[in-house]
Amino acid sequence: MSTIIPEDAPIATPNIFGFYRYIWKISPYNCGKKPLRVFFLFFSLASFLAMIFRAWWMFYMVDASILSFGWSERNLYAFISMESFSCVIALYFMTSKDTLKRFEQGIGMLKKMRINPYYEKYDEYSALRRKTFLLKVPIPIFFIGCSGFLVYKKLVIFGSDSQSSWYYYVDAGIMILCAYVNFIYLPVHGIMQNALAREFHVFNDELKNASENKELVNPQILQKFADRQVKLFEITNRITERLHGFMSSAPFLTFTALTNVTYLVTNLREGVPTYYYVCMIGMMICCIIISSNLLYPAAFVQEAMLHTSTVLMNDPFLHHSQDPKIYSTYRIMVDRSQKNRSVNLVIQIFSVNRKNIERAYFVITNIVLVMSVLQKILIS
Repeated sequence: MSTIIPEDAPIATPNIFGFYRYIWKISPYNCGKKPLRVFFLFFSLASFLAMIFRAWWMFYMVDASILSFGWSERNLYAFISMESFSCVIALYFMTSKDTLKRFEQGIGMLKKMRINPYYEKYDEYSALRRKTFLLKVPIPIFFIGCSGFLVYKKLVIFGSDSQSSWYYYVDAGIMILCAYVNFIYLPVHGIMQNALAREFHVFNDELKNASENKELVNPQILQKFADRQVKLFEITNRITERLHGFMSSAPFLTFTALTNVTYLVTNLREGVPTYYYVCMIGMMICCIIISSNLLYPAAFVQEAMLHTSTVLMNDPFLHHSQDPKIYSTYRIMVDRSQKNRSVNLVIQIFSVNRKNIERAYFVITNIVLVMSVLQKILIS
């Protein structure tokens, strides 16, 4: 088995992020090396502080009785602001370190190590970019829709008697910033994780084909796959470690916002203007979109890297090989696949995989049911 790409061929950088690369380039959150970097650093810091201010205002300056519409509404806005400033921090680190360019270069290096340099199924990103873009469109629509209603009615929030002659204008500006940072960050996060998952899928497919053709009993071929796996894990672990703080906090904050808005939508419809109620349903959809975008692509990466061990253990010759070099390489590859040192942990409680994500949504459903029962007890 020999690679189609010569080993001394230059590394071609794939176009993974497409137009998102240019959106980031012209974004005021781009803190890379350029003449106006100080201005963009100041803008990012100001946005970060504004989102913290909004969360503080909602928690400490808005009066609302527990489990009321206003209580859930203020919690929704506060936790969305906290999730958004997590995105601002992630944008700062990723733009200042030119992560998109480095990531594409890393994927280009992995593509050079393939058997077949091109798979349409895995290497065409245009459809994924369009899908990601369309799924994020509701975020600015409903975020701005909610803030527009509050400005029009001159309300801090709808469900509270708390008054201010100026706050709703500030809140609308901050809500637009929240919508913007989510709209530009989340698609790139999803595409990056999907790109890693795709490279693992290519690796697993080619490993499986080599196994079926009985080529893995050749120590040199097996070692090439082992070296390639090391590079895959180097890039994946580097991205995972850089996103460790973000992935620890942002999904939890989004889940908390989702819990509150789901409770609000399912139990507190009475007396709410139709337009604002539709916006609340939209906010619930946005929370589901945000949480899914944060977690599912990362879960796909974990599943794909774990599948390598399944492919290897299904090989009838490797497991019983008498060649110590082949068997040791086989065991190292299996252990690396099953015991990866770097995984995403949500608030250090659960690792990000599809089963745990579904459990989290199930827990949210049950928390909303408990809140509904307690609310009925309080008003009875």
